[in-house]
Amino acid sequence: MRGFLLVVLVLLLASLLALAENRPQEQKTFLHNLKKIGATKSELDTLSILLKTNAPQDEVEKRSNSIIQRRLSRFDPEQQKVYYDLKEEERLDYLASSDPNGWVKKRERKLAEKLCGTKEGKIQYYALKDLLPERELRDFVKQDSSGRMEWLKRYWSLKDPTPTTLKNEWKDEFDSRVDFAITNFHSVFGERPWDDRGDVLLKLGPPEERELSAESSWKVRKERYKGPVTDTEKEFYKTGGEVWTYFINGKEVHFQFEDMKFTGYFILVPYESGNRIENLDYISKFNVQFAELDQSQAVYHHDYGGKPMDFAWEVIKFRSLNNVYEILVNVGIPVDKIGRDSTGMSHYDQQIAIRNGDGEIIRSDKNRVAQKIPNVEDQILVDQKQFLLTPGVYSVALQIRDHVNGKIGLYQDNLFLPAYADSGSTLSLSRAILSSKIIESPSNDENDKFYLNGYRVYPNPGHVFFKEQVPDIKAYFEIYNLQPKNDTLEFLTISYLIKYTERDSAVVTSDTMKIVHSGFQPGTVAYQILPLLNSNPYLEPGEYIWRIDVIDLNAPHKAESIVNRLKIKS
Repeated sequence: MRGFLLVVLVLLLASLLALAENRPQEQKTFLHNLKKIGATKSELDTLSILLKTNAPQDEVEKRSNSIIQRRLSRFDPEQQKVYYDLKEEERLDYLASSDPNGWVKKRERKLAEKLCGTKEGKIQYYALKDLLPERELRDFVKQDSSGRMEWLKRYWSLKDPTPTTLKNEWKDEFDSRVDFAITNFHSVFGERPWDDRGDVLLKLGPPEERELSAESSWKVRKERYKGPVTDTEKEFYKTGGEVWTYFINGKEVHFQFEDMKFTGYFILVPYESGNRIENLDYISKFNVQFAELDQSQAVYHHDYGGKPMDFAWEVIKFRSLNNVYEILVNVGIPVDKIGRDSTGMSHYDQQIAIRNGDGEIIRSDKNRVAQKIPNVEDQILVDQKQFLLTPGVYSVALQIRDHVNGKIGLYQDNLFLPAYADSGSTLSLSRAILSSKIIESPSNDENDKFYLNGYRVYPNPGHVFFKEQVPDIKAYFEIYNLQPKNDTLEFLTISYLIKYTERDSAVVTSDTMKIVHSGFQPGTVAYQILPLLNSNPYLEPGEYIWRIDVIDLNAPHKAESIVNRLKIKS
């Protein structure tokens, strides 16, 4: 971390000094800023002489860096992180501040004011202000125009309740709330694009009930929240107020709004049942109620259209050719949980979507299954899909919808694919596929979805096995960046250490074996099929951790491990 700090500081100083070269005014400003962050007179005099005499730049950087480091060390880690997020021209000003947090807030206000300079920017800012935590809002505001577009694309992608489809229901719902607030809760007398009703709508969504009042007494009309507001209702609003009712965690929660100045701008006031409030001494109650509302996140519940469905899945990454990864998405559906119609047929959809770092769907697969599946207890229906991806950051989503029993399951996970390391670099391993069914297969089976290097490997993504399967459990994994033996490229010796561990971390059994491979070139892939048990043929039912340690004996300082959890059932 310290080395990184030094690099960044040196870059900062280099740019400042380059700008200041042969420019007395810039040099003067630079020295003045260093004085503001605590440079002594002696340090400034020395730097001034060095600049005027065109001394070696590294000497100037060394002395300036010492001053900056001294000042930066007084900041807490979060403040130091802010420092590196700032533009170079802002950093010395930030260091010179006696109140770094206040400096940041002032800067953020200026950025927010600049963003709100346009109608579109103002709507965008206040909509997200009700949606985002404070830190995320700061991150959004500091972006430039194109950066904000990319930021929003990634943000909404992460919030998508159905990541296997192109449609983002949460974004559509939120956009709908924003449009409704602008259309129905806008007043030219307010600073924001909408009044307090719009804030509550954006945070909590439409209320369950809405009561409207007119003139000096309540004329109550309870109704489901509908829009847009009718002309008759707008007449009510001119001199009235309204109460919104939500049902949150089994309790009724009321929000009361009134047009206190008869301008069409409604503010949130303490809820009072019965007659309209006449006593305006409500400030303390108001502050408490609004503070509680302000702490809440925007609420949205998506109806997936079915009861929850559970299934097992895992994502395995293997290296392929030319810096490309082969991604296997393994799925295991409990057979006795699949619905069947009157003829014994099962009908379900399986949908996979892979998104890139910008949230765009770049790979997808959808298939409809309609077949007779025997209803066997404790058995799983296994499937596998293959995708080829280049290095990068991705997310993988899998959805299964059972059309017979109305159940739906949806899982999503992040996937990071680093660029391949050179053959001379650290030993690397893939994840392991655990299976009790690994069968030698002829080369004419290469098109089989479960075919891997001469074997049919049936995955068990849930890693749940029965005790009678224990002797047959094996692991398939791949090894990368093996080193040649004595530069002859003929033999490679690898040592494996396997440990089985229960939750109390006691070692149940372990084994070490030496495997000899011949004919591997540096950088090629070695695959390994490793039996779970050699010396201990039986495990008691329970949960275990299985660890594989791989050591390249030709480069013993380079070792990698794979850790898997598994469960044995009686």
